[in-house]
Amino acid sequence: MIAQYSGVLILVKFMGLLSMVASLFIIRHVLKRLLKKRRNDQPDADSGMRSRFQHSVDIFVSKITLTQSIMLCLSCGDFISSFFVPFLSTWMVPKDIDLVWASGNVYTCTAQGYLSVMFFGLSVFSNASLAVSHCLVVRCGWKDEEKKRRRIAFTVTPFVCAFVFSIVPLIWQNYNYNGGFYCDISASPIDCDDSGSQIECIRGLNSRKVLLFAQLIPFLIAFLVIIASVSLLCHAVWMQERRMDRYAVSTTQHPSRVLTSQTTYQGIWYIAAFGITWVPWYCYAFDEVTGGGVVDLLDYLHVFTKPLQGLLNSLVYFRPKYLSKSE
Repeated sequence: MIAQYSGVLILVKFMGLLSMVASLFIIRHVLKRLLKKRRNDQPDADSGMRSRFQHSVDIFVSKITLTQSIMLCLSCGDFISSFFVPFLSTWMVPKDIDLVWASGNVYTCTAQGYLSVMFFGLSVFSNASLAVSHCLVVRCGWKDEEKKRRRIAFTVTPFVCAFVFSIVPLIWQNYNYNGGFYCDISASPIDCDDSGSQIECIRGLNSRKVLLFAQLIPFLIAFLVIIASVSLLCHAVWMQERRMDRYAVSTTQHPSRVLTSQTTYQGIWYIAAFGITWVPWYCYAFDEVTGGGVVDLLDYLHVFTKPLQGLLNSLVYFRPKYLSKSE
């Protein structure tokens, strides 16, 4: 069990801390852009504190764009999940389990498991929502700044999905120590639900089915939605640039595909960031569901890639800004 090594746990906590800081940078950047809009629309000097606060809220609601609202949800999911899973890690695991730094109880373990599925789910579904929104902005001509109901739909849907898929394991007592570095959807004691096991399950007898339908399938669907949305987005940009070929100065002029290239590379980075974080976990979870016995390589990979979610999302988010400054 890789989580038995204190050095591994220190590294996991450090990576979780990096993801937390990176997520805060995204939140700060989005709020900073909103504050610039607020300064251009200041309330009257003689207005009271309450009216000033209400004015700030109105400005926030009216000025925030579709993609900004999704990024705030995504980054909040990254921050909270990074704090409760990789950063707190085994501190939330029941102390009667023979594990390094295990200091919690059944209730802290249940809380960690629920918050893990809830906020990792919020980040995953927000990633899919963000990819779909970018695709629709380009393909359907949506404006990022308008339609409050669109903002609500694209931000509330990830919350609802994350809540529904996280509350079911809570009702069935499926949040237990999973044999790694945190509590997740698992049976207790560990491996009591293996075929032919002589150990009686105290909690979470149907955990493998719950893991399949509450995490593995929804998260895999979200990944497929991201890939499809990014592909359609790149195709739409390519079609737009292709239509512009008729306005070329001469027939010998090489058609410009600058936007297509930029969009494709950014899309690849977006998919890669998500894939690096979640593909090892997909393999790990599938191995758990099928009862094949977790391969050591999968155990190592998912322990070291899952905490990187916030950091990788931040790298993808700030990449265009970095490239524009370096040119």
